[in-house]
Amino acid sequence: MKGMIISLISAVLLLSLFSSMAIAHEGGVLAQDDNVEAKFKEAKDKVTAAKAAHEAAKAEFEKAREAYKANKTEERKQEAFEKARAFLTRSLERMTEHLQLVREKTETHKALTDAERTEILADIDEDIAFFESKKTEVSNATTHDQIVNLEKEIRARWTGETRKGIMRSSGKVLEARERKLVEEIENVSSRIEQKINTLKANGADTAKLEELLLEYNVKIIVAKEKYAAARAVFQGNHSEERNKEAHNLLREAHQALKEAKDVLKQIIEEVKNLRTDIKDERKSAINETREKILEEKARLAALRNVTKNASATTTNVESDESKNTTTETSS
Repeated sequence: MKGMIISLISAVLLLSLFSSMAIAHEGGVLAQDDNVEAKFKEAKDKVTAAKAAHEAAKAEFEKAREAYKANKTEERKQEAFEKARAFLTRSLERMTEHLQLVREKTETHKALTDAERTEILADIDEDIAFFESKKTEVSNATTHDQIVNLEKEIRARWTGETRKGIMRSSGKVLEARERKLVEEIENVSSRIEQKINTLKANGADTAKLEELLLEYNVKIIVAKEKYAAARAVFQGNHSEERNKEAHNLLREAHQALKEAKDVLKQIIEEVKNLRTDIKDERKSAINETREKILEEKARLAALRNVTKNASATTTNVESDESKNTTTETSS
């Protein structure tokens, strides 16, 4: 009985893997659809419920174990066995619900190609089928040896093939997501280049902006190289060591993208500054032109006044001369 209890306790250790595996599939580009959102929430709620049920079963098993250790009767031995079997069943349910959540994330991830999605889902479905079949075997188990052997088999599958599969599939999802980000960032690079040309045509000094764009493009090249290397690893040997190598490459690629994003912020700020400079220059030019127009208007007005006064003077002189001529004639 002691051996069975120890082996069942090791089942608890299986669940320590859930957090790291779940993190690998967090984030990403999910299809924006109400139905998709609802399905994903449902899968996540089931994981939460499975976790709660597992924790409750664990508590009941530990209680029965302590009761048996305090008084080793056949009745308490049988109760401990039943609780151990229930605990292992809840562990299996938590495993399958976790896999279902990973499946839902994979199925709705827009960055994956159809071929990538099909391959990942096939591996997940195979694992789900395995753990579902073990539920029946655990339920039908009647001896200590059966429970111990099932626990060993389940643990070996989860910590071995399933864990590697989840890491591999999560890596492919991450690689696809980052690949999509690179494509979007490259499009941003093209738009920045167009903006530089426009600013330059308007007389702006774009030397700093061009330098930043070069730095930005270098970061993108580094990210693309890391993604290509990670993809090669994922398509090759699927050992745990190689999976870790691929994930490290993805982290380096992500870091390059993060640095590119920081450079992009500087580019945006520089573009704003250049736009402000151009706007100020245009405003100054407009004000200068307006002042010249006002000056010209004033000059023309003054000229009109001079002309008008000269004309009036001429008229008066002519009138006086006419009067004088008339007077002389009369005389």
